[in-house]
Amino acid sequence: MSDPLTSNDSKNDEIESSDNNILVQLSNKTLALLNQNKDDKNDSSTKNESDNEEDEQSYWQQSILSNIFNTKGNSKSQPRRRRNTDPNKQQRRRKSKPLENAPGPSDDQLSAPYIEEHHPEQPYFTRQRRQSEPPDSDLISEEAGPSNQIKQQLEEEKEEVKDTKTLFRSRVRKALAMSKINKMISSSDRKHLRDTGNLGVLTFPSPIIVPYLWARRDNKGHKAPFILFDALKLAITDSQKDENNYNVQTIFRIELEYGDVKWVIKRTGFDFVLLYFSLKQRNDLPFIPKIPSGLYRWFKSFFHSPQVRHELHQAAALERRNQLEDYLIKLIRTLNMHVSYELNEFLEIGAISITRDMGWKGKEGYYANKVDRFYTPMCSFRSSKWITEWVVVRDSYIAFNSHMSSLTPSDVFLLDKHFKCNKLTLQGTLDRVIKLKLHDHVSIENSSRRIELKGDSRKLNELLESIERITQSSPWIKQHRYDSYAPIRENVKVKWYVDGKDYFFAVSEAILAAKSEIYIEDWWLSPELYFRRPPSENEEFRLDRLLKRKAEEGVMIYIVVYKEVKYSLTLDSYHTKKSLQELHENIKVQRHPDHGPEGTMFWAHHEKIVVVDCRIAFIGGLDLCFGRYDTHNHELADWCPDNFKQPTIWPGQDYSNPRIKDFQNVVDYETSMVDKSQAPRMPWHDVSIGIYRINAL
Repeated sequence: MSDPLTSNDSKNDEIESSDNNILVQLSNKTLALLNQNKDDKNDSSTKNESDNEEDEQSYWQQSILSNIFNTKGNSKSQPRRRRNTDPNKQQRRRKSKPLENAPGPSDDQLSAPYIEEHHPEQPYFTRQRRQSEPPDSDLISEEAGPSNQIKQQLEEEKEEVKDTKTLFRSRVRKALAMSKINKMISSSDRKHLRDTGNLGVLTFPSPIIVPYLWARRDNKGHKAPFILFDALKLAITDSQKDENNYNVQTIFRIELEYGDVKWVIKRTGFDFVLLYFSLKQRNDLPFIPKIPSGLYRWFKSFFHSPQVRHELHQAAALERRNQLEDYLIKLIRTLNMHVSYELNEFLEIGAISITRDMGWKGKEGYYANKVDRFYTPMCSFRSSKWITEWVVVRDSYIAFNSHMSSLTPSDVFLLDKHFKCNKLTLQGTLDRVIKLKLHDHVSIENSSRRIELKGDSRKLNELLESIERITQSSPWIKQHRYDSYAPIRENVKVKWYVDGKDYFFAVSEAILAAKSEIYIEDWWLSPELYFRRPPSENEEFRLDRLLKRKAEEGVMIYIVVYKEVKYSLTLDSYHTKKSLQELHENIKVQRHPDHGPEGTMFWAHHEKIVVVDCRIAFIGGLDLCFGRYDTHNHELADWCPDNFKQPTIWPGQDYSNPRIKDFQNVVDYETSMVDKSQAPRMPWHDVSIGIYRINAL
């Protein structure tokens, strides 16, 4: 017989070489179980004894496991052992104590076969032993250590923890990278355009502020332009000397942005001073920030050489721009909740400046203007006297407002191919020379009239720059094919409609989808027209009922109809205007033109146009009136005997034949002018088109 410890040591060396040199720290009870009688190992070679040992193992596993767990501190007699968190300390304690003095198991436990022992309070401590390190007698590998299932579970848990940590680290890295990118983007934006709001980001105020600003009035009862300055961005990007004033003043270029609208203004240092003193004179405003002077660097530059003076001027200009930019932002934040026309005029922001889909924003400001009419009776409703108004320059028109807070222009000057813009020179009589010397004049004209404007020289030059940019880029000013006023459109989404059935159905669908406004222009418009047939099954699709439904939903409806000559035509446009405007206040109807000694006689509106939300437009040869609905079959009859019940397609005066009898007294629209059982109706064959999106404008 060999020594148990010696045999165990040799066996442990084999286990170390086969299990990748992994050492497992074992408890004293496990060591005692390993030191069993050597006769049991020698006799295990026989087959019968091995069978008996396997039978006994299932019995002893049930009894010994319960005894082992009962001796680990779970009973009341033994206190629970404190968990040791330092494995090296535990190893040093075991080295200091001899193995013979360790408390061993009972006789029953020693006579039992090997039982795998688990220590919930004392986990396994493993380490990798170096090849040069001698084996430790107290740290031997356990032949029957944790089972393969437990090892697999531990490895899976480690892999899950490792995957979780890797995923967490990758997400943290991505978050840090995105944060760094956002900081870089925000910092670059701040260098170009800075927010004027009280917070560093674009933030709209509380909903309580919106009605507050809407209700505010100045001392004259005027409303302030509805502008949320928290949404405004600005930056002073450049400055240059004013050559017209002997390089005494500096002109600062200020870029502004409000939502999708961007524009540029130019202001001198004197304009900043005027703004400051005009605001200081008002007693209803809070404390106005002081304007930075910047005179120290300007005086300091006189005591240096020209080259050094130039460098100092550039540094002073940059510092001056930064100071004025900070001052302007501080001033806007101070006046955010107050009515300040001076600040709005300085920034060129009016009530219609930020309106959606208004095109490119040019020069804005107060100018005195006077209208000279070429054709006195036609398309002219302004008096020929000097009036100071807020002028707005856009890419296809020039609007005139009575005040910057007005939402409705008093006049719109359309740009066409006959548009001209000239700056008046000093010519004529002495009186005219004196007037032109006091104020510069600019004249603009189109095919119908000419408007003369006067104002400050620099303001008029800026106005001319905006108009010059329009003449170079606007498609409405250029000459087009077939002498057309409209430019040629390419890649247009267009659908054509032959005959009235498909066209009226498409128009009714577009009106049902309207969200903001509907524009209709017709030679004749019948409010009692049915878009869909038969009328008995489509009562809600009558024109007046459909328009009333959309008006009640808040949609604005604007209608222009031809004002006929009563003695020659029976259209009765007055009935159209009266019946529609009585339905709802959101329906506006205008008849045009007036007839008489000073009016137009031989001219009529023959346009057939329907525009919905400025996104869908219909144009062609079909009016929304009686007699226009027809199908591809062009049925001639709409009458059946009494024993055949069939719905009517053309009710009342919609069943017409002008060859037999024309329309009369259209107010009585339910009475037919011809006998359906005797006369056929006259078919109406015509074509219209529908245009979608930007081309509908």
